[in-house]
Amino acid sequence: GPNSLAVLGSSKGTNEENYLLQRFARTVLGTNNIDNGGRLYNSPSLVGLGPSVGFPGTTGPIDALEHSDVILVVGADPTSSAPMVGYAIKRAVRYQGARLVLVDPRRTKLSSFARFWLNPAVGTDLALINGLAKVIIDEGLLDEEHVARKTDNFEELVSVLGEYTPEYVQKITGVPADVVREVARLFAKASKTSIVYGNGVTQQIGGTNTVMALANLAMLTGDIGRTGGGIYALQTECNAQGASDMGALPDFLPGYQSVTDAQARRKFEERWGAPVPEGHGLTAVEMIHQAKEEVVKAMYVLSENPALSFPQLPLVREALASLDFLVVQDM
Repeated sequence: GPNSLAVLGSSKGTNEENYLLQRFARTVLGTNNIDNGGRLYNSPSLVGLGPSVGFPGTTGPIDALEHSDVILVVGADPTSSAPMVGYAIKRAVRYQGARLVLVDPRRTKLSSFARFWLNPAVGTDLALINGLAKVIIDEGLLDEEHVARKTDNFEELVSVLGEYTPEYVQKITGVPADVVREVARLFAKASKTSIVYGNGVTQQIGGTNTVMALANLAMLTGDIGRTGGGIYALQTECNAQGASDMGALPDFLPGYQSVTDAQARRKFEERWGAPVPEGHGLTAVEMIHQAKEEVVKAMYVLSENPALSFPQLPLVREALASLDFLVVQDM
């Protein structure tokens, strides 16, 4: 039956390919067992941003970066990993007067463009971000109207941030307390701020919590959804964002519309002329485990190499060898 079939989309494939693949999985094979490697490699963004800001990915277009007054880059080297984003940041600083705050233990090509380069101890980004948020709250620099109208659990956040004074943050991160205060004021007083983060955040232990902390920071200043402001989650693969946008996910239809939402399913059923299965499908990791247990018996893999790029490679290879039928579509 359909639940014994699984489809793995590609975070390196085009939007069109991933859209067609997830439609094939759902309307021809009849399964929501569709996922892409980008969700696995960048799951902290999906888990951290989805519940926090209501959208599990980047919240604005790249060209909006050039309209930002302050750009905070955390754990990312976009000049190497996402050149278009790197160019946008450089243009914003050079031609629009944007002020760049760089948070990275390494010196990158953006360091010479930065107003502040903070090099915290490795793995301490969460403490630094929480420290910035505490200064903003304590000094009354937050967008109170936005917080009151569009956020929940503000008092709980205040309580959690209680110990993150600049002096406490300095002990953990090595970043001077005065610099923490100065950066927080710069970020909060700007009318349009953007946050860019990458693998330095998502692939560290506790990365999901750091993503949530960045979302909290953006919500305190009310910059999500504002032109020239927002959160930019840089992905590991070249089209990880697009593959997820197109619905190559076990729990979302295209545009992050939940497969458990009857109205959303009905809309796609009318457009596609075929029924859409209910209920969450298997994630990429679950597919591998179910294949090893011979529950999943056939798999279709598009432009992805789980036998090389997934964790626990011996388990992955054993699982793939256990399949009755494997289709690989790749160069």
